[in-house]
Amino acid sequence: MRQSWRLWTLQRSPYIPALSALLSRNYFHRIWVVQEVARAQKVHIMYGHVTIQWDILAQVVPSLLEPENMGHVRGQTRLGGPPSPSAFAEAHPFNYISWHLCSIASMDMIRRMYQDKEPLALYEVLTTLQLRFFLATDPRDILFGLLGLISDPELTGEPPNYAEPVEALYTRTARYFITQTKSLSVLQYAGTGYKRTLKDLPSWVPDWSQPSTAFSLPAFVLPARLVGTQDTPLYSCRSTNGNSGQDQNIIEVEVQQFDQVFLAAEPILPITTFEQPSYVAMGTGASGTQGSGFYIDILASFATWLTGAKSLAASFPPTQQRCKDIESTLFDLLTGGVYLSSLKAAMREAKAYQTFQIMLRSFEALLIGCHQDNSNPSYPAFERAVKTAALSSGIDLKDEGAITAFTADVGRLMYAMGASGGGKKFGLLKSGRVALVPPGARAGDDICYIKGAPVTFLSRNGPKGLELVGSCHAQGDDTRGNTGEWRTVYLA
Repeated sequence: MRQSWRLWTLQRSPYIPALSALLSRNYFHRIWVVQEVARAQKVHIMYGHVTIQWDILAQVVPSLLEPENMGHVRGQTRLGGPPSPSAFAEAHPFNYISWHLCSIASMDMIRRMYQDKEPLALYEVLTTLQLRFFLATDPRDILFGLLGLISDPELTGEPPNYAEPVEALYTRTARYFITQTKSLSVLQYAGTGYKRTLKDLPSWVPDWSQPSTAFSLPAFVLPARLVGTQDTPLYSCRSTNGNSGQDQNIIEVEVQQFDQVFLAAEPILPITTFEQPSYVAMGTGASGTQGSGFYIDILASFATWLTGAKSLAASFPPTQQRCKDIESTLFDLLTGGVYLSSLKAAMREAKAYQTFQIMLRSFEALLIGCHQDNSNPSYPAFERAVKTAALSSGIDLKDEGAITAFTADVGRLMYAMGASGGGKKFGLLKSGRVALVPPGARAGDDICYIKGAPVTFLSRNGPKGLELVGSCHAQGDDTRGNTGEWRTVYLA
């Protein structure tokens, strides 16, 4: 009840539109701002004639990052806030408030660590602290803009060299991360199957010029027994012809094949539930104020992806034999990994699965109705589908309180699914397993383990060696015994 009242109050706050307008400024994505905020003794944000202390702003962000709250804040941005600058929108297609909030939270964490004189390694700043949400005019500045904060002596000893090609800088940095972490964990941020602007970059090197929102960050970490040991070197640098000369664009790794892609469906799952601009409110107050909100475009995208995945899985004989309950399999695939624990903390797993089933039936009814009427998805149609599907499960959504509570649960669930599987296609594997694969996946791509890397990968043969397509998640890839044969290959 307390949570519902807090949510009701936040949704009807007259200050939300102003706060949304402030947080939507592209200022919060500039890489050079990070060290300005971190190194300053005192930070004030000036917006017109108003000044606010950074620490106060940072205290507000964690509450707004909760999935049930963020939908309303995003909606206010689109309904009443100013349009985003077109230049920034073109450079950053996912220019939405959820990423601004994450940027502020990351900057505040780095600020506190820097002020407390805690050591900051560049790899940690770019990955764990999620500074890949940021942009720079010169792609070298994604790295150079952080040199004033980090404690890596190997990187801070020399001034930035803007004459060095971007590809060479990124490759050298990736090699440094491999040496520093004594693992191949940096590979999980790379791959040709995701959006890349640097065409000559090796497939195993991350394109740091692309913000993290260009692909979903890996959410499924393999058990230690499948990653390999550090008793022997995890990689070596050799040329593809085996000569003693080194090719800096190639690394030698050990891989173990797990499965192979049979089909990669075309729709791509949205990264979050807040990507699309068409916001609709579900439930209204007595004075016409908005209740919990969704984006009908994002719901339509989820509906197309989920119903298509269910249909494909149900029609593929190997999957029929392996997966007795297709809906349960999809639920486990989309809510597993590191996000399952947070989902369980907010909702019981049984309740989450029931909500998932209602969502899926609502989506199916919505798309069938639109097909019959030759119309586009609309909020009234979705509301009718939700109420009907909920009623069939014994949930009566006849009053506003019930609708608000249910939509908050749907928000949590969709956020978890978008965070885990967003930016990926649904894949059917030759064994009958189902998988989340990169947008650039093709039939025939191999799903494999790479010794020293914490996630599963998609790969394919290339002219100079094995091409890394990107991180993925396949049904059962975290439970299979490490009994296969490891083979040595070149990643190019």
